[in-house]
Amino acid sequence: MKKTVLAAVIGLMPCVTLHAQEQTVENAQKFLSIVLPGNGYMGGSIRETPGNVTTAMREGDSRYFYDADLRGEAKIVDAGPVSRCVSKLLADYADVTISANVRRYAGGPVIDSISRGITEAGTFSVGANGLRTIGGKTDGFSWSEVKSVQQSGGDVNLMFAGNKHVATIYLRSDDLAKRVAYAIEFLRMECDAAAGTGF
Repeated sequence: MKKTVLAAVIGLMPCVTLHAQEQTVENAQKFLSIVLPGNGYMGGSIRETPGNVTTAMREGDSRYFYDADLRGEAKIVDAGPVSRCVSKLLADYADVTISANVRRYAGGPVIDSISRGITEAGTFSVGANGLRTIGGKTDGFSWSEVKSVQQSGGDVNLMFAGNKHVATIYLRSDDLAKRVAYAIEFLRMECDAAAGTGF
């Protein structure tokens, strides 16, 4: 009796293993919806904010030299699928600040500095709740809009169509970053409308 039960269990194991490892668009989206929330994020367009702030300050008073940088990172709070190949990712930018320094000349000592939340900087827009969608569209983005994916240590860098700068997901784990990069690359390829052409 024990041998029969053991044989039946062993006979079922490959089916369970194969089913659990099935790679589909839906499973890739589900995987990302589970692992991305709670991790850090910095959007490509936000990387332009320091330049926009220094330009605005320079236009206000050109007698000084200005520089600015970002501090902190956004947190991904949701990464749910909307439909096949479309996901809506939300990031909370409440902990991101922009710091600007005023100097009499480039490289000179700081004579004044300003620091405020990025959501208060007029060049960066978020919703009323402080959240911003990832990918630039309020109703979600197609994974085909991701033009490149690259894992770098515990980070995953994405280049969205139309952006000048990469967006970064901060996972702080090489193994998880590899899995996330693989899932995003899978979605990018599977959702590419031109994939059926063979090129």
